[in-house]
Parts: sequence; C-alpha cells; structure tokens
Amino acid sequence: MSLTQSVAAPAGGAGDGAAFSLVRGGPLYGLQRALHLTTAPDDGAVRRAMLLGAVALLPLVTLAALDGVALHGPGQASLLTDYAVWARFAVAVPLFIAVEPIADRWVTVTTQYLVGSGIVGDAARPAFANALARAERRRDSWGAELGILLLAFAIARGAVAVRLAGPAETWLRSAHGLSNAGLWYSVVSLPLFHFLLLRWLWRLVVWTLLLRRVAALDLSLVAGHPDRAGGLGVLAEVPPAFSMLAFAIGTVLAGGLANAVSTIGVSLQFLGAVAFANLAIVLLVFVTPVVGFARPLRRARRRALVHYGVLGSDLVRQFEGRWLTPGAGRDDAALQAPDFSALTDFNQLVDVVRELRFVPIDRGGLGRLAGAALIPFLPVVFMIVPIDDVLQAVAGLVL
Repeated sequence: MSLTQSVAAPAGGAGDGAAFSLVRGGPLYGLQRALHLTTAPDDGAVRRAMLLGAVALLPLVTLAALDGVALHGPGQASLLTDYAVWARFAVAVPLFIAVEPIADRWVTVTTQYLVGSGIVGDAARPAFANALARAERRRDSWGAELGILLLAFAIARGAVAVRLAGPAETWLRSAHGLSNAGLWYSVVSLPLFHFLLLRWLWRLVVWTLLLRRVAALDLSLVAGHPDRAGGLGVLAEVPPAFSMLAFAIGTVLAGGLANAVSTIGVSLQFLGAVAFANLAIVLLVFVTPVVGFARPLRRARRRALVHYGVLGSDLVRQFEGRWLTPGAGRDDAALQAPDFSALTDFNQLVDVVRELRFVPIDRGGLGRLAGAALIPFLPVVFMIVPIDDVLQAVAGLVL
C-alpha cells in the first residue's frame, strides 16, 4: 500500500475529503483536460512539458532561420547564441510542467496525512474542510488566472520594448521593426514563460495561505513523535519537492548572466552575489509555507515538557524509593528489572521532546533545494574562470 493510500482512509472515513491538489484546477488545466492532454500517467506531465516547450522554441528557431538571424552575429545578435532563450524555453518551460506531479503528490499526501494521523482532530475538521475549500476556490479562480495572463503579456511587452530600445544588436530587430522570430517571441514564447512562472507563484501563495489557516487550528500535535517535528515531519518533504522549479528559475537567471558574460563581461563576485540572492529567495519562497507551524510546535513542546516533567518527578521518586532505600536489592538481577528499562525509555522520550524542531524541515531538504538553486550557475562560473584554474584550485584544497 502506498503512503497516499495509507493516509487516505483515516478513522471516520474523512481521508478522501482531505485530499487537496495544488495543480489540478483552473481554466488552463480544464482546457488541457478537454483536449485529453492529462490522461497519461502523472496527468501527462511529460507530454505536456514537451508540447509547450516545442510551441515556445521550435517556431522561434524556424522563423529565426528564415529571417537570417539564427546565426547573425555573436551573443544576443543571434538566437542560437542567446543563452537566455534556451534557458527559458528549452529548460524552464518544460520543467514548469514536469514538476507538477512531483510537487502535487506531496501536497496531496500532506493534506490527507493531517487528517489520517489525527493531527487535525474531529473538532477541527470542519474548519480544516473550509480551509481546503477556500484554497480550491483560489486555485480554480478564473479571475486570478486571467490576471496572471494579462500580467504575463504586459511583462513580455515591456521586456521586448527594452531590448529593442537598446543600442545592442539583437535578433529581435529587423529593418522594419520586429523580426518574424521577434514577433513569435513577444506574442507566444515570452508570455507563455511568464504565465507559467506567475501561475506557479500564485499556487505557492495558495499553498502558503492554506498552511497558515491550518496552523491556526487547534491541532493535536505529538511532541514526543519520533520525527521530532510533533508529527509534522511529512511537511519536510514538501519544500524539496519543488526543487525542479527552483532549478528552472536558477537556470533562467544563469542564462541572463551568461549573455552578460559573453557581451559586457561579469565579475565572479557579481555572479556569486546573484547566485546567493537567488538561493535566499528560493529558501524564502519554498520554506515560508511551513514556518507558520513554529508557534503551535513551540506551544506543544512547552506543554509536553511541563507534563513530562511532572510525570518524570513521580517516576524517579518511585524508582528511588524502591531501589535506593537501605536494604534495596543491588545484585545483577536488579539491573534486569523493568523499572530500569522503563526509566531509560522515558528519558529517551523526553530527549525527543527537547529536540523538537520548530520548523518542520530538515537539513537534507534544505540541501536539495540549495543544490537545485545553485547548480545552474556553475556553467557561468566556467565561462568566467577557465576550468583548468578551477580544477587546480580544487586540487590545492583537497591535496
């Protein structure tokens, strides 16, 4: 039985109603269902990713070749040497779609787990159901998706206008204004990229608001839970599930920097500043949704320490009264008595409570997110610093 199945049917039969999808909704998803693009495994994510990537990139390359700007000059003068184009449309656009089933699987499992584990108890379930319903309305909002679409076109139009107004030669420009490739770029490819990016940002807002409402409920957290997160350890799997999205965003930034390196030059210090600023933003965006549980987790730890402190005092008094009074047994058999193992187990449980994390995410999850955010910048480093110099520096540190 899968984890999803195991938490989907809690006592009372509320598991199915607790399932929430972050991506299966909205006008665009409805259109894709109508076109039977979501019928394959994982909602046809791979097929849809390849299709949208092809729509964004293949006509662009074809029109650039017909316009004679595919290899018209160095850097951004030619489409084929414009790193930002390949970063956006060959990498980011497909990954924006491919990440959907990966991230959504953990979002769905998490919402089911909260009910199936009893963390959302019977008294809190109506409020939890209301929170899910509100999140679904936001996810499915026509107004939100239309606003995202209009904003995507506005950003694309502004970006193209800035490129055309600059003195640098660009494949977007022809003798009569926009080239044919530039027209496709401004009307189809770039708006599509910005739409998918902004839609993901909206989804993350929906997810953050949902978890904030859940964190405000009267949750039945278990301070002594072995996950050391009050029973919320499953939430630690959600931020790294967005690693592919973090990689896509980092690739777009790295593509823009690669263009700058090939034209005006960029220092290694500036590259590092951009890379670590991107890392900070990625951690902020993807970890913020689970930060809202810090207050109830802190409260659960404090309450548990008080309760276990009272119980511990009683246990130790009983133990000392039995084993530390004059005449108490001190032979080897005494060490095998249940009292000793019980006290040891109790002490271990208290240690778990003391080690409870206030933010349910671990170093492994943070590491995966950080790696996804920083790896796209490595090729740009090698554009600035010859790889031989890098290898010599690494060898000097290791050997």
